[in-house]
Amino acid sequence: MLEETEAFAQHWFERRHEAVRTALQAARNVSSANPSDPSKALQSMAEWQRHSAERLVADAQEWFETLSRCASYVAETEAEAVEKTVGDFAASTKSAEKSSKPNLV
Repeated sequence: MLEETEAFAQHWFERRHEAVRTALQAARNVSSANPSDPSKALQSMAEWQRHSAERLVADAQEWFETLSRCASYVAETEAEAVEKTVGDFAASTKSAEKSSKPNLV
């Protein structure tokens, strides 16, 4: 689960770095745009916002996938633990039955 979380965090930070880089570029585009034609500035900001929304969707999708894999690991481990416990209990019950039977020799 730690490896899954580390991978998610790494990808999340990569997306945040991309967001900052593109925000700076959008700000440069807006500040260098012709003030008499605000459409280029608005277009630059709209493009950044669209990519930001895509990054947020990627965050949510990867987070749900990470949680799903972690839940799967937990379920598998829990099932193995239950099987081992049942096996140990059955073995101890058989051992107790053998020792409690009278020896008829």
